[in-house]
Amino acid sequence: MLYMAGIKVEENRIIEHAIQPKFSVQTIFSVKPDAGSALEALLLIDKYGMALYATIHLHPGEGISATRPSPEDIRNQLAWELGGYKNLMGILSRDGFVRFLRFTSDFAINVIGKEVTDVKDGCCNSRIFRLLETEKIQGEGDQERRLGFCY
Repeated sequence: MLYMAGIKVEENRIIEHAIQPKFSVQTIFSVKPDAGSALEALLLIDKYGMALYATIHLHPGEGISATRPSPEDIRNQLAWELGGYKNLMGILSRDGFVRFLRFTSDFAINVIGKEVTDVKDGCCNSRIFRLLETEKIQGEGDQERRLGFCY
């Protein structure tokens, strides 16, 4: 899981930094950030005058279907949104699909990078992109090198 932070320029939110909190639980099926580490990350974002614009995590599996939000994903994203945050959730598959979504309001997004393809609108007020053609995403750290976006 990465917290994606950045600045707002006019009406665009531009991601500049990715911060990975420490995890209290990390399995192939679940990741939970350590509460203290998550708070430190959010305070660091605030200290440098940025805002949290997205949380991104990797799902096991390949293809568009691997990017569908789990019930836990939905609960977590709704907690952010109902708490006043305007961030998106991004879910990556191992073969480079990414779904961005938000439940309580519409959004537009541009994803920038080498070999980025706008695949289609997804379900649940989401947008889906393909980030790369052949390489597999191996771990959480690979996300930040292949992704740039603004919304």
